[in-house]
Amino acid sequence: MKKTLTLLLAVMVAVLVMAGCAQSGNEPAEDSAPAFDPSQIKTMGDFYPFATEDNYQESYTEEKYVYGIEIDGNYYRAVVDLPKDVSKELWAIDFEDKDKDAKVKELMSPLELTSLENLTEQVPKQEELDKLVGKKGKELFDDGWTYNYYNLEDMEAGLDHGPYSYIVTFEYDGEQMVNSDDFDFYEEFKDLPVKSITFERIGDISMMD
Repeated sequence: MKKTLTLLLAVMVAVLVMAGCAQSGNEPAEDSAPAFDPSQIKTMGDFYPFATEDNYQESYTEEKYVYGIEIDGNYYRAVVDLPKDVSKELWAIDFEDKDKDAKVKELMSPLELTSLENLTEQVPKQEELDKLVGKKGKELFDDGWTYNYYNLEDMEAGLDHGPYSYIVTFEYDGEQMVNSDDFDFYEEFKDLPVKSITFERIGDISMMD
């Protein structure tokens, strides 16, 4: 009887250990984010789930709503054309409303995308940018290039064109320019030839070519 009881206890312990191992191995894994497939993104509501707190940009006018997300090292821009009634509702949302983001998403989610672009893939190649070397600043400015900063010591400027930002240096052999409250970058740089230009980063996604 004693041997039988001991054997039963040993079996029970083994079963419990096996059950514990089985339970540990079968615990449900945390839900992983779905793989991003651009061909499956049809509405803004399909696009939103891939955004996190720090990987998106948002912008809108009375006619368009633009939302950009960085996914796996690529920046995607989704655009929808706003029906007049939806646009009116969108602009009626108070910017100070603590629920603004949720209300915007609820309003935008059903809208079908007008376009979905991989902005990273569309970054101009360096050989294309090199074709701008030698052009005067005014030629760039007339084509819609705008500055976000300039460095007079190095004659370098951060210029935006479309959704991209570039580092541009200019040829200059005059006296050191002096910055002042009334310094006019476009006037001072309009006749200077481009010395070099390189892509820097994705800039304002709301800027459409």
